[in-house]
Amino acid sequence: MLKIGIIGAGIVGSAMAIRFAENGYKVVAVSSRTPVGAEKLAKAIQGCQSVETNQLVADMCDIVFITTPDAVIPQIASELQWHQGQSVIHCSGADSSKVLQP
Repeated sequence: MLKIGIIGAGIVGSAMAIRFAENGYKVVAVSSRTPVGAEKLAKAIQGCQSVETNQLVADMCDIVFITTPDAVIPQIASELQWHQGQSVIHCSGADSSKVLQP
């Protein structure tokens, strides 16, 4: 089963992660700019762990959801070392997938 990771443990990221887990998907890692938020979300999902960096989420997961504010999506996408075959999805309603190109 594919491993899912969440970068951004706010309202959207938390709702998605919990719903994925409730439906049998394997949510394994979450990071957030506030460690408390990531820890709270990880505790709500069996088998999920809060990690200190966004890179650890990218390293551990097959599918990564970036659920941060729109303004920081390009920065996050450009700072990480992505892996071949990995899927990255942002949750902005205003931006196209081009923000992930860096």
